[in-house]
Amino acid sequence: MHPLLRSLVLCALLLPVPALSAAPQRVVAIGDIHGEYEGFVSILQKAGLIDQRLRWTGGRTTFVQTGDFLDRGTDVRKVMDLLMALERGAYWRRGRTIVLLGNHELMNLTAALHDAHPASYAAFSDRRSERRRRTAYAQYAALHERLSTRYGQAPWPLLPESEWNEQRPLGFIEFQQALGRNGKYGRWLRSKATIAKVDDSVFLHGGISPNARERTMEKINQQVRLEIEAFDRIRDYLVAEKLILPFFTFQEISAVVDLELGRGGEMSEDMRRVLHAFKSIHLWTIYDPEGPLWFRGFGDWNEEEGEGHVTEILQRFGARRFVVGHTILNEGRSIVSRFGNTVFLIDTGMLRNYAKEGRPAALEIIGDRYAAIYENGRVSLNESPQSSGRGAPHRPSPILLASLAQDVPLPATEIVWRGPDDTTLPFRTSAEVAGFLRDARVVKVYRKKLYGVTRPLKILVRNGSVRAHAVFRAHHREEENAYWESGKFTEFLRDTYLSEIAAYQLSLLLGLDTVPPTVPWQMKRQRGALQLFIEKARPGWHPDEVEQPNDPERWAMESDRMLVFDALIGNTDRHESNMLVDSAGKVWWIDHSRSFGRERDLPADRIQRCERRMWESLKALDPGVMAERLAPYMSPRELDALLERHKRLLALIEQRIAERGEGAVLYTIDPGPPLRSVRRAA
Repeated sequence: MHPLLRSLVLCALLLPVPALSAAPQRVVAIGDIHGEYEGFVSILQKAGLIDQRLRWTGGRTTFVQTGDFLDRGTDVRKVMDLLMALERGAYWRRGRTIVLLGNHELMNLTAALHDAHPASYAAFSDRRSERRRRTAYAQYAALHERLSTRYGQAPWPLLPESEWNEQRPLGFIEFQQALGRNGKYGRWLRSKATIAKVDDSVFLHGGISPNARERTMEKINQQVRLEIEAFDRIRDYLVAEKLILPFFTFQEISAVVDLELGRGGEMSEDMRRVLHAFKSIHLWTIYDPEGPLWFRGFGDWNEEEGEGHVTEILQRFGARRFVVGHTILNEGRSIVSRFGNTVFLIDTGMLRNYAKEGRPAALEIIGDRYAAIYENGRVSLNESPQSSGRGAPHRPSPILLASLAQDVPLPATEIVWRGPDDTTLPFRTSAEVAGFLRDARVVKVYRKKLYGVTRPLKILVRNGSVRAHAVFRAHHREEENAYWESGKFTEFLRDTYLSEIAAYQLSLLLGLDTVPPTVPWQMKRQRGALQLFIEKARPGWHPDEVEQPNDPERWAMESDRMLVFDALIGNTDRHESNMLVDSAGKVWWIDHSRSFGRERDLPADRIQRCERRMWESLKALDPGVMAERLAPYMSPRELDALLERHKRLLALIEQRIAERGEGAVLYTIDPGPPLRSVRRAA
């Protein structure tokens, strides 16, 4: 090689190699299973982690199960077998399965079996189970006799064998053996951690209390393992002393310990330590209400106290978010994000008939993108506002959030989005506009407030090089037995910016393009809703005006379509001023703050017809999907009222069609000349 060429090659080899940007790894988390095998399999398949033959198909995905796969359901053995198989399958395909302990696993490991389903034991039985149970009863009766002599009283009521067998179905003895320290499942459970960290996410079952004794992950895992070992030693000691039998439940062990402590007389130091250690178990981390397996503060805290606590705890753990099970919110209908997507509550009551609206669910994390996976589809969590916990005085308090889900229906016609000074904004869809608003920054706040009781603000915002006008609303009032400004009494007054966001979300579900893009937003730490300002728009036409629409019939159609939407959302404050017609003749609906209350009745006399495309959307609207999308913006009572209005609205329009015929009730708004003002003929 020529010397000059060799020098160039060597120089090239010494140049730094640019680092390849690694794609963020995919993490999928599933919460409480409680023996619901079929639901667990279903959501694993929906998340793309296993195929129909239950083989791992998740590639390099990290799958985390946050505990509570035991108790309540009937298929706990099948669930544990599948979790073990997932650990092996993921390993051989360069993925990972992490199984964590929940409070119910610790209950089972300490023989507290009161939440176990009797039918779950059958999976552990075999052809020798009947004989084992007879032997166990004989041991039970013999111990009863011996302890009666030892304590001078019966340690417990001696049950007839038939009644004793009813309380201990076939497989009960084998279940206890399998979960013992030498059992197949017992060894596996004792190898599991209580808390784990994947990238910048911390996973555990319950939560982290600010008052927790253990302050690091290592200490939490170590303490739980030490306490499991301590219980095993206590039980082994009492079995060796012939005071209990290996298959005794926690309650039976506790009864013997109390009798032994009350017996008096000489007692070895070892026995004394064992008995007092058992009596202190309620103080251990594994049973501490403030401990990582039982704590519910992540769901119970209101927004103000929760944000402060979570920020401090995340800093301590060097993490950006917590993912926990244990606490069911929203009656199980959905995964809940709180405190600015720093806490995800993923227990959705998977076990059939346990939670009112429970169903299988999985949380997917890819970098800073979050999605809830359900059997009927995926829902982005980046745009969902915080959901309030049990301790919160109000429903959700939104924060700065990501753009709308990508599966939002596109408008039927192309919209030209206008900016200041008659500029054209570079957006094709409402989702792009929402994304722009989400990350926009304030440039100017106009001193003159816009028309309306809630005094909305017109502001100029910027995102990158794009500027646009927007409307910021922060008014929030929800009150029982209150009066409107007019003096009219109402049993429940709802006037809130949350309804503005809900109206936009519902319009998307219906495939409408009539509500301007609206997102949760905050300005100077004040939470509210940010909506694109419609430039150069005039209010709708009042019948008494000198100016009237150039196409009265089309305007009537637009108005009737709006009446149907208002009936659905329970809008109590619609008038011409909050119907806008822009410079292109397009109609927009604004000001929905007084919507989504608890009224169930419809203004039936005002709804005489319905636009055909909207009618098809109303019929196709899945109540479950609607409830899931809008739940963050209202309480269950308002949500129930919305679902009831939807049902009544469908029935009313069907009644109109049956009475007058489809042609007289359903209509189509055909494209035509833009709506504009013309002077009324003299």
